[in-house]
Amino acid sequence: MEKSIAVAVVIRNSKVLVQHRYRRNSGMVYEFPCGSVDADESAEEAAIRELREETGLQNVRHVETFHYTNESGMQIAFVVLNGSDKEEPQETNPARKQTFYWFAFNEIPIAEFMPADREFAQKDLKACLHKSLRQPHEISDEAIKKN
Repeated sequence: MEKSIAVAVVIRNSKVLVQHRYRRNSGMVYEFPCGSVDADESAEEAAIRELREETGLQNVRHVETFHYTNESGMQIAFVVLNGSDKEEPQETNPARKQTFYWFAFNEIPIAEFMPADREFAQKDLKACLHKSLRQPHEISDEAIKKN
């Protein structure tokens, strides 16, 4: 099976979580939390696991998933999640030299992202952030069951 990547795109209060971190082959990069999808998990499960491992965030709700193929032919799932106001991302591995930002769409350093991330941000992220403006941030369990 070909390796695929799950990307956790966390939206909270119409802003998106972006990390600035160290990657051995690239130096300091801006990116969404991400990682490999294990053989026994879905892209959504992988994105939530990677988010927890890289940021400590746990209180998220799946909204939508977008599928892309990067310049190397690798499958990438951009998993959009609603985040909670009750927790903040934390550095989980000092070697990553992580700094976290909650950016409005026009603040995101899109030009510094990898090409597939740029494509997602330009095509789909803006619409996701716009949708979050129109939806209540706290949704009851009863409302979720109706959908």
